[in-house]
Amino acid sequence: MLSISNLTYRIAGRPILSGCSATLYPNHRIGLVGRNGAGKSTLLRLISGDIAPDAGDIQLPGRWSMGMTTQDAPGGERSLIETVLDADRERASLLDALERPDLPPEQIADIHARLEDISAASAPARAARILAGLGFSETAQAQPCSAFSGGWRMRVALAALLFTQPDLLLLDEPTNHLDLEATLWLEAYLKAYRGTILIVSHDRALLNSVVTDILHLEAQSLTAYKGNYDFFEKTRAERMALLARQKEKQEAQRAHIMRFVDRFRYKATKARQAQSRLKMLARMQPIASVADEWTVTFDFPEPRPLASPLLTIDNGDDPPLPVTVDAVGWSQWELLAVLPEEGARLVYGSPEVYAPTYDLMLLGEDLRRRATTAASLGPEETLKPPPASMWDRLALGGGLLGLVMVDILFLLDGAL
Repeated sequence: MLSISNLTYRIAGRPILSGCSATLYPNHRIGLVGRNGAGKSTLLRLISGDIAPDAGDIQLPGRWSMGMTTQDAPGGERSLIETVLDADRERASLLDALERPDLPPEQIADIHARLEDISAASAPARAARILAGLGFSETAQAQPCSAFSGGWRMRVALAALLFTQPDLLLLDEPTNHLDLEATLWLEAYLKAYRGTILIVSHDRALLNSVVTDILHLEAQSLTAYKGNYDFFEKTRAERMALLARQKEKQEAQRAHIMRFVDRFRYKATKARQAQSRLKMLARMQPIASVADEWTVTFDFPEPRPLASPLLTIDNGDDPPLPVTVDAVGWSQWELLAVLPEEGARLVYGSPEVYAPTYDLMLLGEDLRRRATTAASLGPEETLKPPPASMWDRLALGGGLLGLVMVDILFLLDGAL
């Protein structure tokens, strides 16, 4: 098991973790949760040994291997499948050793025996399955890393980590660059994982589906809970309510004692009792105030009424496919319309007209094409679609939140 004892860590003198203690048991899947900036990623880096604590220690079994998500996307001309296979350094080292012409026969036999022990022959098939689960076709797996964008190369980094199958798997926001299909595959993979997982994620569905325990980082300390995220929320709310009642009861008791002391402390017949009550107050351990975590509240103004139709897509592919798209000329897409009267339904054929009260979702295999379609429908028109009659933008305002917002942000401006 992994043991964290009295861990303290400071950044520029400000405590991030203070006297934290926790135990992670083998084959448990633990969700590490807490508000942004609480120190979750810092704790992962402390466990991995990337940084050292100011006090306390972290103990792992000597036989445990460990792997952690990286922020560095792989590059170069190595293919995706080769990049993932290279992550198993022992296998790569053994295969390189076999290429030496002067290797003694007995050492060759030992290497082949070790390769069999680590199932080296099945490694390419296993690497291919992981890459396929994360959205890479067989053709894509043979292409070099340099042919893909940063987000897709981060998927390769995740695939390489999963391929190594460490005893302790540290995941920091593993779904950041994944679409829905890849996220669902990752959930299933982690649920079947034979090892200990510590995962930081803001994906509530992932935390509910995968984890067996929750480790809550709050006020520079760690609190362990059994169950998934929903059960953690319920248990924590009950605990906070109980603490609030206990604090209220204690304050009432203290006030009652103080009234007795104030009334009788100067009377000779009651002075001894008053002193005894004062000692009782001194021994009483105060219950800390229960405070909810600081949160940000968004207030969205009511939009002005708009005339129907809001959006018309009428220059799609001809003939229409079973599912449609498309303002930008790609086929085999699904345009999901959420209608106030009917609920969600798939939209078929072309053209289609959407009223102002509809919510639309684009579904498809290629994340880049979905993003391109969204951008082409956005008010900035950062990507020009093929000729299509879509909407009258003169009476319509809109906004686009993309994956790479650095392209439109003024980086030298403050947040406000």
